[in-house]
Amino acid sequence: MRSLRTVIACATLVALPLAAHAGDSVSYTDTVAFQPFGAIPDFRVASFDASMGQLESIEVSVDILWKGEIVIENTSPLESATLLPHSRLEYELSVQWPDASPIATFTGAFNPDALTLDPFDGVSDFDGDSGATLTQQRAFTASTTLNTESMAAFIDAGEQLFAFSAVQVALLSAQGGDVTLTSRAFAGGSLTITYNYVPTPGTLALIGVAPLALRRRRSRP
Repeated sequence: MRSLRTVIACATLVALPLAAHAGDSVSYTDTVAFQPFGAIPDFRVASFDASMGQLESIEVSVDILWKGEIVIENTSPLESATLLPHSRLEYELSVQWPDASPIATFTGAFNPDALTLDPFDGVSDFDGDSGATLTQQRAFTASTTLNTESMAAFIDAGEQLFAFSAVQVALLSAQGGDVTLTSRAFAGGSLTITYNYVPTPGTLALIGVAPLALRRRRSRP
């Protein structure tokens, strides 16, 4: 299941001077569950609430996990079979800003060694003497910061969509035997967007003055 988590960073408040306040940040994280390629959903996070203050910069970080599998079974009862060494999986994973410009693109290939399979062992499980499941798993991380006029598109603009695409191409071949040969692909991950901002001065003043007023009341006889 996908989750939407909000984290507001704690900041040290200084009543005077207000202009010296270093700023606060608020972060949102969306997670895409690890699942087979196909209809993998996009990341969705909230936009910045302008009532909180003046937006200074936007940080985005992504963590992506990919797994590819080559599955093969030799069903010939008499002849062995070989997965040829040029067999491979080629994959591309990408995450985009809402305006479709890229945040990160990850590419790679899974090239297993040549593999020879014995005649059929009587069980079609892509395992044992006559079958195999070859797997590779990779984790990717990237981050970037936005601090230009493009930030305006993230202010009071509802939910923001970050496209997450995953593509895999299988180039597989075998010789001999009677081979069932295919591939599988899985992906998932998380995206965190952090809005760095200077809080609204009026809000800071109220927060800074309240403890002073409380101390005055306590000092009365």
